[in-house]
Amino acid sequence: MAKEMKYDIFTQITEVTPVVFENGELKQIERRETYSSGCRVILNDRVGFSSTTIKDDKELIERSKRSAEYGREIIIELPEPVEYESPELSFKATEDIKTEDMVDIGVASVNKFQNAFKNPDVNINVELRKNLSNIQFMNSEGIDTTYRKCTTTITFFITRSKEGDLLWLYDGDEAFQIEDLKIDQMVDKIIDHYEKSQNTTSIKTGTYPVIMTPYALPQFLVPFTVCINGENIEKGISILKDKKGEKIFDSSITIIDDQLDKRGTATRPFDGEGLPSRRNTIVENGILKSYIHTLSSAHNTNDQPTSNASRSGSTMPSPSLTNLRVGHGEKSKDELIESIDKGILVYFLSGVGQSNTLAGEFQNGLYLGYLIEDGKIKGRLKNVMLSGNLFDVMKNIGGISKEIELVYGDMYMPYIMLNNVSVAGG
Repeated sequence: MAKEMKYDIFTQITEVTPVVFENGELKQIERRETYSSGCRVILNDRVGFSSTTIKDDKELIERSKRSAEYGREIIIELPEPVEYESPELSFKATEDIKTEDMVDIGVASVNKFQNAFKNPDVNINVELRKNLSNIQFMNSEGIDTTYRKCTTTITFFITRSKEGDLLWLYDGDEAFQIEDLKIDQMVDKIIDHYEKSQNTTSIKTGTYPVIMTPYALPQFLVPFTVCINGENIEKGISILKDKKGEKIFDSSITIIDDQLDKRGTATRPFDGEGLPSRRNTIVENGILKSYIHTLSSAHNTNDQPTSNASRSGSTMPSPSLTNLRVGHGEKSKDELIESIDKGILVYFLSGVGQSNTLAGEFQNGLYLGYLIEDGKIKGRLKNVMLSGNLFDVMKNIGGISKEIELVYGDMYMPYIMLNNVSVAGG
């Protein structure tokens, strides 16, 4: 006997206004608007999916229903209507930003870089964006709800290439209000890195203490985020399978996914399956407390849903983190640096995600990092590779800074000192 059909529809209307400078010159001003809507149908415990760029919910449901005949098995209960929290995700001042004002910001940044570098071999790339999204979610259980989000982003990508040396400088931020982007601060920081980077040095192959800055830490944590993904737990391919309740990190480490953080740009009232957003403790005092799940991965692993389903108008739900926070420590970042006789300060890594991340392994080159010697920052390091297992090096760390920085718009990160990291130098 055929079972009752269930479905949900996720619709996303986006308007993006990019202002792009390439090699110091304005190259692109183009407003783009897109509509996408994806429908997931569950029929006879099998899932079908279809998406469209034209609004026609009836036809969309019918196409998804037909595809369910060939879909994989799925057993979930779709959520019923509830009252969602309503975080403020769109401000009039942000929505009203004029393109010419964005151009002026870009020009001012480019001019400041050019005056500081005074080098025609430096390639200056700046991009500003206004991102406006309208999200609608509805399902067969009676949910029909929407939210509107508007953010601004800015990214800086500076390169200088000369024989045997590629200098790569990056910074970027996203915020609900443009005054929160810290544009002048980012420009000044890049200029400071450029000046410090003129003096290069090396380090011999060995094992050293390494400090991950707030900008590098999210890159370093990629193996961890892959391993807590509920789909990888369900497939049995994550090293953290069956590790919930066990100590995986140093007891000083706590990691939280806060889906309703007021400043984090990944904030939303509900996830891609209509579950209310919440605050999840992933690691507490070094102990693994939670994976991140969709309804399906939670059911198939006998676990609880975590409201971590991410989705667009053209994709099925998949587990994804939102506003990630790593807890602070007691030492200042300067105290961490001063405690090192010889080691490395890391700002950006290369090759992220290219090793066996499901086993916790990392093997990353340095896009930008400095030698620490006798507690002081020396020259920029070239041709250096860091490797090891994240879960091994994070079990006994040297300290966490009391300073926390909001980076990339949705990550609160401290400085973390890792005691023993394998370094291949020259």
